[in-house]
Amino acid sequence: MKQKLTAMLLVLACWAAAAQPVSTVVTCPGEDASHSMRIGWAAPATGYYVKYSAVGNEGNTVTLRPETEFRCTTFAGVNSKAADGSDVVEQAVITKCGATLKNLQPNTRYSYVICDPAGNAACPEHRFITAGATEWQCCVISDFHAYTPLQHRQDEAMKMIETVASYGGGIDWTLHLGDITAWGASWSFWQKLYSEPAFSRMMWAGCVGNHDYMARNYRRLSNEFFNQANYFPENGYRGEMGVCYHFPLWRRHVCDAQQREHAQRRRACSCAAVGAQGGGRGTRLGKRAALCDCVRTLSVVFWRRWPHEPVRALVQGVRRTWH
Repeated sequence: MKQKLTAMLLVLACWAAAAQPVSTVVTCPGEDASHSMRIGWAAPATGYYVKYSAVGNEGNTVTLRPETEFRCTTFAGVNSKAADGSDVVEQAVITKCGATLKNLQPNTRYSYVICDPAGNAACPEHRFITAGATEWQCCVISDFHAYTPLQHRQDEAMKMIETVASYGGGIDWTLHLGDITAWGASWSFWQKLYSEPAFSRMMWAGCVGNHDYMARNYRRLSNEFFNQANYFPENGYRGEMGVCYHFPLWRRHVCDAQQREHAQRRRACSCAAVGAQGGGRGTRLGKRAALCDCVRTLSVVFWRRWPHEPVRALVQGVRRTWH
């Protein structure tokens, strides 16, 4: 009986893998978020591609091959925890893929799917809206430390995003300020987190926190964990490409800069950021998030002192926030 049950579980696992072979699909800003978006995903092999269109204009679908496609071993041989709390060594070897959607229309909602080499959809539909509107809404969140043995951390963070959205009639994009995983080296944590519906509905921008930079017990430290789990613009500085980056958004610049450079140029501005520590309920027990309803005067700078000090965020021109 035990052997039959094991065989059945293996069949179900193989079926699930075949049905959804692509994981960690994420929409990141392009170098100009009015006209481009960067789509990242992990595939079991080469040959996967993006199929996208403007919402309401599905008759004009575009197919796009990834410009980035390579065998990634960054997450292999990592000491971690399984969802049941047992010790494991993750051996994640993936085909890291990334495609930049270009020549998009400003202030336009798009949808896309990742397709396998046979043309079948390999992930749920994802959506985003390009920059260009004169008014928009953004959720800012951080520090919920997604950790599969304590799934409630992630669940509470996702509930908070939904609560934030309910205040203003929706969210156009989300900005996270780091530490969204407990250990950035644990691929299973990224997989579970990026399977949440909140990641399929909008663009996510963010910066690396010390937990996203580390393996369990600090056995490995690398910005490659954050880099390979996402697909941010490669317009930062040497050694930090895809981690430190900037992009114009609604005629203003958003940039992720390390504290070790340019700190002296920053001006004081009003703060609209946030932390979600996990395990609490609403604001009463420390879980906090903010919805920024902003106009064209917005300028965002977020940074941290390298490499292990807290993330800070400054937001200039915020009209109102809810907590």
